[in-house]
Amino acid sequence: MARKDVDEYYNIISAQYAQLLEELAELEKDETIPEDIIEDVKRDIDIVKTNRDRWVYMIYLLNRPVRKKKAERYDKIYQNKALNEEQTNSIDYVIDENQEVLDNIEEYL
Repeated sequence: MARKDVDEYYNIISAQYAQLLEELAELEKDETIPEDIIEDVKRDIDIVKTNRDRWVYMIYLLNRPVRKKKAERYDKIYQNKALNEEQTNSIDYVIDENQEVLDNIEEYL
């Protein structure tokens, strides 16, 4: 996968996320739609948001300089933008999340 492919994929995901937020705002304005449906839509949008945030983090890692001094400066500037407040994009969190899924599946085997 080339860098341009990563950027293109991120742009597509970002556009979809923005579109979903606009549609959610329209749904919230319509008072005839039940609250439980709106909550379901919000949960679905959170999945797209998490995917987008993880792509942001991957782009952050791709752009991160190798040299330690430059990397420290880069981290100070961009790390807060790449990681959300719950740190759900960090490699440790993703590995733990995947392990939980594997453990849950193994229970059924």
